[in-house]
Amino acid sequence: MGDGDCGQTVATASEAILRELDTTYPLNGPASSVVRAVGGSVRQAVGGSSGALYEVALAAAGAQLVSCAGPTRLCCTFACLMVV
Repeated sequence: MGDGDCGQTVATASEAILRELDTTYPLNGPASSVVRAVGGSVRQAVGGSSGALYEVALAAAGAQLVSCAGPTRLCCTFACLMVV
């Protein structure tokens, strides 16, 4: 059981993502790059073990997106996001 700050952690991460949306993320590049960049933002904003765990999960999802191609891409993307 955690220490009860999950809602604040998610809010802090979301605010960081929104703040950096137009300046940090390679939105014209591959989805895998965006997901990994989001992980870095979350780690920096949240800090602690939660930030590191979110970054690891997003890095894994980004790595999985690299292997997605063709008609299975949408299913693969959905599956990756379910990990997060």
